[in-house]
Amino acid sequence: MNENSNKPLYVLPQDCDFMTIASNTASSSDCTPQLDDQYNSAFRGLLINGPTAITWPKTVVREHYYYLPNGSNNSPHRLLIAGLGIVLDTTLGWDGDAYGILLVAVNQHTAEAYSGTMQRLGFRAKRPPGIPDDNPARTTKVLFNIDLVHNLGIPIRDATYTVYATLGQYQSNIITIKTTVKQDIDDE
Repeated sequence: MNENSNKPLYVLPQDCDFMTIASNTASSSDCTPQLDDQYNSAFRGLLINGPTAITWPKTVVREHYYYLPNGSNNSPHRLLIAGLGIVLDTTLGWDGDAYGILLVAVNQHTAEAYSGTMQRLGFRAKRPPGIPDDNPARTTKVLFNIDLVHNLGIPIRDATYTVYATLGQYQSNIITIKTTVKQDIDDE
């Protein structure tokens, strides 16, 4: 028996700032799930990482914050998820980018479900001629960062969400996130 057989294939960073992640990007951050071996990991599938709890202010003046065309913003009313996927290129006719990965958040108290994907800014170029696309064993590694407020439309309210990502036969790990709306000083 291999002595490393019980070694986990990935780590979900816990001490990171999810508010520093830019939504709708395929970039790495301190919060991105980390593989045991960046180049030769046996992991295949989807991984997500998010905060276990977040507190939002009750009111926000939208004019004080910027919103970019891709949906990123610096408003305190956001809830970012960092993800990583290594999936077969033949999955659902997938074109090898993160825009096909669906994120789902289910309110544990009301059973309301919210879902969405990253928003594409611009268009995707076609595969150049001469590049084979018929290798059924080829996998692609992708990173994805999604805002549950902007991309999925979850409301700003007290709730507990079960969150996961899915693409074809792949489903990510499941995380639980508690959201709380802090009362304004005038309300107390």
